[in-house]
Amino acid sequence: MRVELLAGSQTVGSVEGSLPFVGDALFEALPAAVYVCDKDGVVLHCNERATELWGRTPKLGDPSERFCGSLHLHTLQGEPLAHAQCPMADVLRTGRPVRDQEVIIERPDGSRIVALVNIAPLHDAAGQVVGAVNCFVDITERQRTEQELRASKEAVEEGERRVRELLESLPVAVYTTDAQGRITFYNGAALELWGCRPEIGKSEWCGSWRLYWPDGRPMAHDQCPMAIALREGRAIRGYEAIAERPDGTRVPFIPYPTPLRDRAGNIIGAINMLIDITERKRSEELIRNREQRLSAIFAQASAGVAETDVTGRFVLVNDRYCAITGRSREELLRLSMQDITHIADLPRNMALFRRAVEHGKPFEIEKRYIRPDGSPVWVNNSVFPVIGPSGRVENVTAISIEISERKRAEQLQLRLASIIESSDDAIVSKNLLGIVQTWNKGAERLFGYTADEMIGRSITMIIPDDRLQEETDILARIRRGERMEHYETVRRRKDGSLVDISLSISPMVDSDGNVIGASKIARDISERKRRDEQIALLARETDHRAKNLLALVQAIVHLTSGDDIAKFKQAVDGRLRALANTHKLLSGTLWTGADIAELIEHELLPYLQEGNPRAKLSGPNIVLEPQLAQSLALAVHELTTNAVKYGALSVPSGQLEVDWQRTEDGRIRVRWIESGGPPVSAPRRFGFGTNVMARVIRDQLNGEFVLDWRPQGLSCELTVAPSTAAAHAATQEAGQGIHQTKVQAPPFLSPPAN
Repeated sequence: MRVELLAGSQTVGSVEGSLPFVGDALFEALPAAVYVCDKDGVVLHCNERATELWGRTPKLGDPSERFCGSLHLHTLQGEPLAHAQCPMADVLRTGRPVRDQEVIIERPDGSRIVALVNIAPLHDAAGQVVGAVNCFVDITERQRTEQELRASKEAVEEGERRVRELLESLPVAVYTTDAQGRITFYNGAALELWGCRPEIGKSEWCGSWRLYWPDGRPMAHDQCPMAIALREGRAIRGYEAIAERPDGTRVPFIPYPTPLRDRAGNIIGAINMLIDITERKRSEELIRNREQRLSAIFAQASAGVAETDVTGRFVLVNDRYCAITGRSREELLRLSMQDITHIADLPRNMALFRRAVEHGKPFEIEKRYIRPDGSPVWVNNSVFPVIGPSGRVENVTAISIEISERKRAEQLQLRLASIIESSDDAIVSKNLLGIVQTWNKGAERLFGYTADEMIGRSITMIIPDDRLQEETDILARIRRGERMEHYETVRRRKDGSLVDISLSISPMVDSDGNVIGASKIARDISERKRRDEQIALLARETDHRAKNLLALVQAIVHLTSGDDIAKFKQAVDGRLRALANTHKLLSGTLWTGADIAELIEHELLPYLQEGNPRAKLSGPNIVLEPQLAQSLALAVHELTTNAVKYGALSVPSGQLEVDWQRTEDGRIRVRWIESGGPPVSAPRRFGFGTNVMARVIRDQLNGEFVLDWRPQGLSCELTVAPSTAAAHAATQEAGQGIHQTKVQAPPFLSPPAN
């Protein structure tokens, strides 16, 4: 077989029946390793460079040396590669060349090199593959260099990834731009704040849909703090702005744009941190509304950034952090987080800090820093560990936002809640559906339901069925923002009893001024109602008694007769004094009754003097109702007047005995017995006094009236029927007092018929 071996367009040799390579000097002069195989893969020729790379010299033309002169071959992944599967075998099998394929050659001494092979098939004049030539070079050093470059690139990429992860993990909005202001990165918090997704590499200055100054004026994007920082090459602080989302909601925030520079000091971009101050604004508004002392909201940056090592010692702080803690950067870098934390907050803070360092767990804490002057400042710290390449926590970063104002607002709320909880009045809040939201101790005492029983349930639980329309009307007025002051109504307690209350109702609004419910203050006015009713009753009673008294006086005057004015006046005066004495006794008991002994003693007082008493009184302790007391007082007065003028009390030797008792059938019997006075005989006609007693006892009190004109002295017995004398009696037994019951006012004393 005749084969021509070509190099370029030149014939380099030909041999019949074999493939000797003509031009050995040229073959050896090649800087690359070269070898030739026949169509069966038997190595026919190789240059010295090939044997150096193989680490051995194959037996040329030996059928045992096929496809490659190396001892062993491997893939780049280190897997064994059989000679029959190597690139030379593929070329001989397919007739297609191989370009820039990498394989690993293992030498007899065990060392390995990476070879870059290029193989071309050899054809005869008929185009049949008769062999192949392989040109390969050692690229071990190049690959090592490439690996080092890749490692360096990966380290840079890892650094960038860590930075991105750090920025992405921040709980505040962060984004970056290039030197021209085009946005190159933003984290999830920035996306949430903006409410829209800016286009990387195209959107400029800020990713928000629209911007406004704090006073509401529109702010052009190229006039925002980020644009100013890039134009002027300086960090911008002390600004506030408002971002408007596409849905129309607005978010107040504080930007912290800072230029980024390369080693030569040239600006290559900027980073901006946006602190959402919505909650701070709400707290300021709450304080302003409740305390009514603030006239404006003072905008301040409220976020600081600090980084510590795993022991807590500061390694990096920003200006705002210095301002929050009241210390300079130089001073802070000599201290640790523990040195400036309030001692009461330190144990919990350190426990969370150790967990973050040991387990990589971020945390959030509200704590106090102590400033150099000893004053505390409240902050909300979002703390997260920074993981190094080793997988261990290398540093800890904290984002600090001052919340002192919010804490004061919370303390104010706590004081207000304490006042509400300790109030004697029932203080309740409900939503616009009438569902109870809060229920204080005063409400528990007034209505009997506990907070657990009422919260989450309808306020109609305490409204009587006949007053349910009241709640509908109240809710309608609350929705209109109306207040209701001192609305008196009735509510139902848990035990079913009704209670009179006075309601003061005010609408509750959210931070946007929308009515969201109502607060109610309910005061028990049952006692006041009872007092009002009692006053009204007393007024009616007083009016009735005054009219009754005037009618009684009128009757006394009308029935009194006398021969002259002096006697008439004397008679009227005596009867009125008796009536006045009875009224005095009744007033002392608030018109609940008069003691019969005191009533008679007042009339006979001149004859009861110690040393020479002329009257003797005896009987149990009986309290007479007002009607009976007034009538009996007139009767006793008439008997006394008669005894003084004509009977036993008209002479020094005369004696009088008066006793009273309650009969078995409940009636009251009074006996009047005179003795030792002038002789007595029955009169030919009855005088006015006798007529008064008869009218009072028989006609007005439905009683009995018996007179006995005994020679030794007048005897009189008065008995009042129990249906009229429904008084309360109390015998003078040990340990018992007078039992009293309020009764009706006495009837009018009717004048005699003409």
